[in-house]
Amino acid sequence: MKVPFETEPDLNLESFFSESGSIARLLPGYEQRPGQKEMALKIEQCFEQGRHTVVEAGTGTGKSLAYIVPAVKYAVKNGVKVVISTYTINLQEQLINQDIPFTARAVDFEFKAGIAKGRNNYICKRRLQFALENKKTLFDAPPGELAELKEWAENTKDGSLSTIPFNPSPSVWDAVKSEHGNCRGRKCPHRKDCFYSNARKELDQCELIVLNHSLLLSDLMLRSRGANILPAYEAAVIDEAHNLQKAAEDHFGINISNNAVDFTLRGLYDSKKRKGLLAKFEDEQLKTKLNNARKACDVFFKQVESYYEHTCRENNGKCGREDLTDNLSGELKELRLSLSNLRAGFSEEEKKSDSAEELRRAVERLSGFESDVSSFVQQPKASEDENRHVYWIEKGGKKQFPRYNLRSAPINAGKDLKECLFDKFESVALTSATLSCSSGKKGFSFFAGNVGLEEYDSLMLGSFFDYKKNVKVVAEADLPEPSSPDFLSSAAQALKGWIADAGGGTLILFTSYYMLKNFAEELEYWAFENGKEIFMQQKGISRTRLVERFKNSDSGILLGTESFWQGVDLPGDALKCVAIMRLPFAVPNHPLTQGKIEQIKANGENPFISFQLPSAIIRFKQGFGRLIRRKTDSGTVVILDSRVMKKFYGRKFLEVLPECSMFAKSQGEFHPLNINKANEH
Repeated sequence: MKVPFETEPDLNLESFFSESGSIARLLPGYEQRPGQKEMALKIEQCFEQGRHTVVEAGTGTGKSLAYIVPAVKYAVKNGVKVVISTYTINLQEQLINQDIPFTARAVDFEFKAGIAKGRNNYICKRRLQFALENKKTLFDAPPGELAELKEWAENTKDGSLSTIPFNPSPSVWDAVKSEHGNCRGRKCPHRKDCFYSNARKELDQCELIVLNHSLLLSDLMLRSRGANILPAYEAAVIDEAHNLQKAAEDHFGINISNNAVDFTLRGLYDSKKRKGLLAKFEDEQLKTKLNNARKACDVFFKQVESYYEHTCRENNGKCGREDLTDNLSGELKELRLSLSNLRAGFSEEEKKSDSAEELRRAVERLSGFESDVSSFVQQPKASEDENRHVYWIEKGGKKQFPRYNLRSAPINAGKDLKECLFDKFESVALTSATLSCSSGKKGFSFFAGNVGLEEYDSLMLGSFFDYKKNVKVVAEADLPEPSSPDFLSSAAQALKGWIADAGGGTLILFTSYYMLKNFAEELEYWAFENGKEIFMQQKGISRTRLVERFKNSDSGILLGTESFWQGVDLPGDALKCVAIMRLPFAVPNHPLTQGKIEQIKANGENPFISFQLPSAIIRFKQGFGRLIRRKTDSGTVVILDSRVMKKFYGRKFLEVLPECSMFAKSQGEFHPLNINKANEH
């Protein structure tokens, strides 16, 4: 029988996670996981004492339940809300669709949980109606798409992008999605059935709120300015915490592309198609200013392209103060002011129209572009930049339609995280399978420093899985070092044997796409002769699609770079061997990495020891973790970088692995390795 919210939950975590506890009663054949209970008790203590805590929980610990249960107990007991933040959509869906409903069945009290999505994930009925009424002048929508969206919007319960049974085209979704700068609030005729507004009201009734790191950071930044996105919450759990630093670097910097600016300007008016928001206005002067802005955009990003192509080999796109000439922000400002003046000239009745709201939204968007371009070009002097930022250009997109992004990020995102997160909340629990670089609390110091965490408790838990029985780790000690011209051919020759032994199901992890491409060429003919299929990461193919194709192959060889070192789940016979081509040290010439190295040197420290090595160790652990995803999984991890045996730092990579059968292969012989394990607690 459930008890009402007003009653304090009588939930003893010791018994809840025991072999005769609530979980065991719901799961026949339940096998207790010692680390799970220990983690739950630690997080409960963290919440009760108002402490921050860091928990590294190996694969199979069952960490989701270990933080959900104490989080919901704390929330209900104290009449507050707790947020659970993840980096990936997959984990959010697992929490909201599986783990939290299971918890609700297992505890003896009621609670509500909801998922928070950014406003842009919801359709706006008012904007949809405006798009339908003006589709002939606004844009070229695929035939029937707006009508399909209308039918869906009339029947959907949540109105979010993820539940649309088809993928809306970018121009259509941009015209109908909910936006802060285009919301009429209480004056909107659709206020009562507004999907975004109702979703936020639902969160008011929830004890647990699940969201992603980006939305959490957006809310934290707004709270520092006296506003908010989410209802008030008292504590936070951050899962996939190893990605918190990256999320903060993305959030606290600049990211603007030629495509984004051009897309917005074309949306205002495309003179070739004679369509856009301004098509109905007979204002030639305004359209001239729009045309000037588009020309300025072309000239500015041609300059960006030229700068990048001429300097990328030297500095990988790093851009200094006033290396570019800003001919764009002034034209954007002129256009923005003209749009504001156009709107200001509306009658009182016209100011209530949808066209007025669309103009207001365009003004806000142009203001953001204007500010970002100006900030990127001008850049504050190092002495004026309290939290020093690095500025660089990235190239992407298709060969015939390149995309150039102006990027910036703080060298130390931890300062921002400390101010908006750890200084504002008494209890934040951070967890992941890969947070430490060595044993003991000292092993967390690198992670803690990166995210701005100073005072905290810690817990390091090994995995529930039997790695010693199921995993063999082999270091190829005789191979040339990766910098040698003979490395690729030698590594390919060595890997052929391992792939043959595994019978396919091999994931090969690289640190650069250049090496991946060259290695694929080395392996291609042998793979064809031996009936093996190569699945290679490349532009235009999503990681999800590639992994699914690999899973369905009986003899697949999957080649991947950075994004494949984490978040790839290949349980069972789909994966029998993971090969690590080289120790995953960060590319030293990436502008952000370079900036961090320079700052560490300026502080009198050794950047290799204090930054490059611990970063590589954590990434190495993530790559290793691709092999064992379930208790019954087994296989081999092959390390083709002989530096793991030859260099003074090599042993540190092996020390962080769970207890496995470890060998060095030299002259065709296997020599057992005895390594002091770092994951004991």
